[in-house]
Amino acid sequence: MPEDRYDALIFDLDGTLVHTTVDFRLMKRKLYEVFIEEGIPAYLLDESETMSRSLARIRQYVIENGDAGDMERVGAAVTRSMNGTEMEGVSGTTAIEGALECLRSLQEKGITPMIAPAQDGVIPAFLYMMLSSGILGPDGFDQIRTGERKFTDPDVLEAAIGLALRYDELLYLLADVVDSQEGVAPGTSRRVQEHAARFAAALGLPPEDHLALTRAALLRGIGMLKVPVDVRFKKEMLTYDEWALLQAHPKLGADMVANMDALKDTGPVIRTHHECYDGTGYPDGLEGEHIPRLGRMMKILDVYCAMTSPRHYREGHATHEQAVKHLKSERGKHFDPELVDVFVKTGVGQTPEG
Repeated sequence: MPEDRYDALIFDLDGTLVHTTVDFRLMKRKLYEVFIEEGIPAYLLDESETMSRSLARIRQYVIENGDAGDMERVGAAVTRSMNGTEMEGVSGTTAIEGALECLRSLQEKGITPMIAPAQDGVIPAFLYMMLSSGILGPDGFDQIRTGERKFTDPDVLEAAIGLALRYDELLYLLADVVDSQEGVAPGTSRRVQEHAARFAAALGLPPEDHLALTRAALLRGIGMLKVPVDVRFKKEMLTYDEWALLQAHPKLGADMVANMDALKDTGPVIRTHHECYDGTGYPDGLEGEHIPRLGRMMKILDVYCAMTSPRHYREGHATHEQAVKHLKSERGKHFDPELVDVFVKTGVGQTPEG
């Protein structure tokens, strides 16, 4: 078989594994077209050499010349372009074998890559970033392409974990900013995220829901950044307009992440985390099953963690037992009764730290 075509086991859109033939020359040409559109000079692209060496040169150029944009954006553009690539025996777009398993392995370890997995892309953007970063070596891309190495190999997973943690740090930094703007200690939202991960595990959520919930735990209050400081920290009774603005923060937060590929799945959770099961919540007054399940989960997590953490507007905080008593008392009213039962039965909030 010519070197520009190779056999591959890839995932079709319905999740089935398909044996097909991939035209790598076509893929490479499309990649170069995207690079040029993103401001990478044509002289850096040599179709006669390996893709890995081109990527290494491109990455160095981006580091030295920020005007070309960062590799995260370029990687996302590549994934979007690949969505139109056709392959023999496959309907629509695909992902290389092992790519989704790699992401699932990260999620099982409690790691949430900052770049959203493009499950309908030839190479998910996060994994493209891993390859283009050079952490697999100068020939890493070609070794993955030829099957010499796989995304599920231990050393590749270790490299993916390292890159994923770097992007998590950006989310944590943003979460700390949001916490400080709400007058709570930095790290408060990380505690909510830890509880969210345990809650997701207790319910056996699929990886994509686990990812959305844990990221939303960090950013659920991001809409507060658009609420004036004098309203956020006002000690006197709020006016009607001020209260309406405060209640709009879930919608404001959801709007902020709506167009961000890596975070858009958190939008519905952020928007609905103050909705009540009986319809008395905000901003939309949704009731029961009309509230997304992840939003109902976040409502429980948000209230539990708020009760058991210090807040500027009160003295002291509740114990685990007191918070659980409150959850039970509002079971079927503020909170989804079945989710409360799972939260309590599995001891989601019972950790050494509380």
